[in-house]
Amino acid sequence: MKARSTQRLALARSLPKESVMKTTSSKRYASRLAAGLLVSSLLSSSANAAVAVQIPSHVTVGTQSFDATTAGLRAYLESIQTTRPLLYSQLAPDVERLETRRTTAVLLAAGGAGIGLATVIYGLATRKTCSEPTLDDPLFEAKTNAWANCNDGNMKRSMGYGLGGLGVLVTGLIAAAVVYPGRDDILGVVNRHNALDPQPMQLQLGFDPQSDFAYAGARMAF
Repeated sequence: MKARSTQRLALARSLPKESVMKTTSSKRYASRLAAGLLVSSLLSSSANAAVAVQIPSHVTVGTQSFDATTAGLRAYLESIQTTRPLLYSQLAPDVERLETRRTTAVLLAAGGAGIGLATVIYGLATRKTCSEPTLDDPLFEAKTNAWANCNDGNMKRSMGYGLGGLGVLVTGLIAAAVVYPGRDDILGVVNRHNALDPQPMQLQLGFDPQSDFAYAGARMAF
């Protein structure tokens, strides 16, 4: 560290004061740019995780059609609660478990995004204030060296907290994806329904019953 400071001091002495000021200003700009890029990356990762192309899927029972999601299964249960209370009571616990997992996944994703962003903001907000020396300062060389070290420290701090925040975000999103109910979970409820009721429930993939349009020319039912 001492050798590094000596090298910087020697460089400051060998260059005009204007050149030293430009160099340190460039470092300060690079620090701010790196911090901005980290925040942008964090927000972009969060936005990209929320956007996904999904093949439409539905569950159908007779002439009724519902989204092949936890919300769709809940809507189906509500439609039979009064007319078929026994089947409702048999399927309700399974759907409730999926709803609990969905809520947990949303909390994990939101928590990861919130904590990750808060970590980045904390790293930016707690940076040191680096005092820029004036050209006519008799201690210009020493203060320029201290200013450069201060900017370097701020950049490392921003990078550290930024990467830490990004890691928290990614971890939260991965955990949410693992917990969130998937197609296999929906199919499990469909299979249980069909084992309990003579009127089959079908899971249709790549098909929109509203427009009778098969995406990518595929229509599958289970």
